Amino acid sequence: MAHPLTWHPPTDANPRYHRPFEGLEKYEYYMSTMNPKNPQRAVIIGVTFPSTSSTPYPVESVKSAWRQLRYAHPVLGCKITPKGYEFSIKSSEEIDEWVESTVKIVDSEQLQDEFKKEEEEESPLKQFSCNLPYPDTAELYYSPPTNSLFLQLRHEIIDGIGSLMLLNNFLQYLFSPNTTQTPPKDNPTLLSPSISEITNSAPPTPEILQKNAELVKTYFSTPTISLRLNPTLPQTPSSSNRQEYTLSTSQSSKILQSCKHHGITITHAVTASVALSILALTNQNTGTFSTTFPTSLRDTLPYPYNTPSHAALMCITSPLPIIPVVVPGTTLVSLAKAVKKVYSDWKYDKDNIRYHGPQVEMFEQAMAAGLAPSNSAGKATVVVSSLGIVERYLTVSDSNNNNLVNGGIEEEGEGRIKDFWMGQVQGSSKIVVFLYTFAGKIRLATCYNSGFHEDGAVGEFIEVVVKTLYKGLGVDGIY
Repeated sequence: MAHPLTWHPPTDANPRYHRPFEGLEKYEYYMSTMNPKNPQRAVIIGVTFPSTSSTPYPVESVKSAWRQLRYAHPVLGCKITPKGYEFSIKSSEEIDEWVESTVKIVDSEQLQDEFKKEEEEESPLKQFSCNLPYPDTAELYYSPPTNSLFLQLRHEIIDGIGSLMLLNNFLQYLFSPNTTQTPPKDNPTLLSPSISEITNSAPPTPEILQKNAELVKTYFSTPTISLRLNPTLPQTPSSSNRQEYTLSTSQSSKILQSCKHHGITITHAVTASVALSILALTNQNTGTFSTTFPTSLRDTLPYPYNTPSHAALMCITSPLPIIPVVVPGTTLVSLAKAVKKVYSDWKYDKDNIRYHGPQVEMFEQAMAAGLAPSNSAGKATVVVSSLGIVERYLTVSDSNNNNLVNGGIEEEGEGRIKDFWMGQVQGSSKIVVFLYTFAGKIRLATCYNSGFHEDGAVGEFIEVVVKTLYKGLGVDGIY
């Protein structure tokens, strides 16, 4: 018997391949489209090529690589509906039309305002990427003047690590063009399955439904610590913005060594620092830290679903944590260990995926009844989303290679990728901090909406997070 969330073949009633949403995919659709005038949460992932590249890549080469990516991952060409995904087999001519409509070329004139605003940015394309027309499913933006490009992907079809893998697949096609003359064919057997089908998750039992009801009720009813919203701002969505904080190689090394000494990861430490920083900035000594903890299940999936050939998967989950914080009793390390336990317990809970459907149903029921969760309504909660070490997935980057220059002195080389960045279109009061390490440097990329947060306040918040991180880990050398 076929899994209920499998891809269904075309029928007289529905002439397209179609698949219902899995629970978390449905949640992403709801969150992305809940404000029809301001859709949000599209994933932005991009690179800048090194200045040593004598000329930008030809536009046709970029389009050719994008075309290859579409054939390898046909979900990029699917239609996302309120119920799930629909897909029709396309001819080569139709896929050429799709390529022409989804590859956007950004010229110097379009970036002129960003050059003025972002004097310290290595690439004005980063800020340009924050406010774009929402994609149907997937788009590629290429800027020859800055030698940069990025993908804009609907979150319903992919998670953060998957988007990294997908970008790497695209760059492999760009760096090593396919010379085969025989045109490929659109292959529906390559459509992305749901994580429920991959893991063969059974429907939730009555025990799971009861436990889920208790979890959601507690989570919804527990007020959480959050940053204060600026009353002078409109409190309605405006432009989506992004600020990036990069630690030096030396600073990053010290932080990572201290985390290892304490038996925690940088994800646990930064998440704890965010909670403590919110308390400090709101002049509170106690509170409850309750936000989503995006948890990747990709490394737990069976082969081949844990490989780049299945990059376009939505395979994250999240617990509903409720962690009490009391200052000065709660230290950064003790809180980071509490965060670690929540992550670990949930990731390896054999029933974690089976909670997705019931949780989304309860969320929809609450929204329909006008009962916004106490832990998020009108508040600036903060989510830390970690990619880990970028080069683990962006294998084409060569960013850690060393070149012999200046008479034999070793200096860090750029390799084929000079810079990498990650972001997300934000249309609510929530703040998302993308945490990752690239070229040996820890980065915090903070995404927010200027209708709720001033740039200066967000900058101060990240400064406090970094200060708290150093102090809590007992690391000197920055402040």
